[in-house]
Amino acid sequence: MIVVLEGVDGGGKTTLAGKLGLSLGLSYIHVSNPEPGDDVFQHHFQPIKGIKDDTIVDRLHWSDDVYGAVLRGGPGLSDQEFGFLDGYLASRGAITVLCAPPLETVLFNLATAPREKNHNAKTATRVWEEYQKPSRSFLTVLIYDYTQDTGAAGIINSLALAGRHFAKHGMSSL
Repeated sequence: MIVVLEGVDGGGKTTLAGKLGLSLGLSYIHVSNPEPGDDVFQHHFQPIKGIKDDTIVDRLHWSDDVYGAVLRGGPGLSDQEFGFLDGYLASRGAITVLCAPPLETVLFNLATAPREKNHNAKTATRVWEEYQKPSRSFLTVLIYDYTQDTGAAGIINSLALAGRHFAKHGMSSL
């Protein structure tokens, strides 16, 4: 199974990745936002191409839609490219976890690292609002708010159940 973590900076993705890795034995890949001039499709596809192990992917193509809307005026992926990535992930039993704590929590977290790229209140608020809108992804999305599930037990149990379901039905599993 592939678990794609999405959400605004300061939303708990990296912390959750660590907990999932320890609890479920998943490996980890971090995908940053593409730089100007990058081939956006290849930027998102190359890190996941050929994944054979159960893996956590910290950000992928949904984040390009969100950050693209806020920072570049639109996504860097065409509908066809986005759909290909979704299909590729779906064929490998991928599930998206949207890390979505309250905006106030995100802003507090980002205030501790104000010099990081995109770590200002205005950008963070716009990104957080974009993540509240429906995605064009058809992958299963689990919503995770670490302020409500501090130990991540609920999301870990949900992913473990999904992994057993995929294993039973012939897809990659946990």
